[in-house]
Amino acid sequence: MLPHTFIHLSGVGSVTERVLWDEGVTTWEEFLSCTNLPPRVEVRRSELCPILEGSRSRLAASDASFFQAALPAGERWRLYGDFRDRAAFLDIETTGLSPDSSHITMVGIYDAVLLWRMWRQGDKGARDTLVSYNAEDVVSLPRLAEFAYDRLASGLGAPCTSLSPWQCPSLELPYDEDAVTRLRSMRTAHRPRW
Repeated sequence: MLPHTFIHLSGVGSVTERVLWDEGVTTWEEFLSCTNLPPRVEVRRSELCPILEGSRSRLAASDASFFQAALPAGERWRLYGDFRDRAAFLDIETTGLSPDSSHITMVGIYDAVLLWRMWRQGDKGARDTLVSYNAEDVVSLPRLAEFAYDRLASGLGAPCTSLSPWQCPSLELPYDEDAVTRLRSMRTAHRPRW
């Protein structure tokens, strides 16, 4: 996605980026070699070309921080396709998708804490269940990131391809069904009030 991105350039917003794409200028290489840029961009060619050349160098050097600083906050998802091999994931549980009416519940952390406490109190099955629970949770995050990235890129109409699917490792870790039953009863009896 990054080689198709122009909004990291000073003074170039989503409208100008769309104009470039619609005129067939869909990559940095095409911009740099184009002899007939749209007029709103042509007047700034001498200013923008060095920045794009620098962008190529920064991408080749895997300098994610350069793009993180240059992109608007709401567009930083564009980094994921080029830097997903270095991505870190944070799993936050919420009550829904609306930033106005949803709340962070941390249910995942609550369950993990309960399983940890169960293990510390001698419940041997709780440790295996905790490890399995966390592993299953973690391996789903790259797939969710790919889904979000592809949806955002598609909604933008960006001239780039979908990400190739992450190869999820096969997890066949042991867990204790009785520990899960005990966890459920603990959650019901001591549900946190957030």
